[in-house]
Amino acid sequence: MDALREMKRALKPGGVLLITFHIGKEIKHLDEWWDKPVNLDFAFFLPSEMEGWLKEAGFELEETLIREPNPEVEVATKRAYLFARNSSEN
Repeated sequence: MDALREMKRALKPGGVLLITFHIGKEIKHLDEWWDKPVNLDFAFFLPSEMEGWLKEAGFELEETLIREPNPEVEVATKRAYLFARNSSEN
């Protein structure tokens, strides 16, 4: 929530924020990526929970788009794209 509030503070009034993420409830951990050792966690979110967080942070929701994966070129997960507007006047 703090991160979304900071984005709102930094975004000019009337500016549009695009948040995109993989849809789900899990956290996927990788110890290796492209043959290199890593320590990465990928958090998945539900569009409804992100919409709620954006509203709590003071954004006005503009649009939510969901798209199916293209497993030939990417990880086979659904993706969400949320557009929100900074309606602040400061």
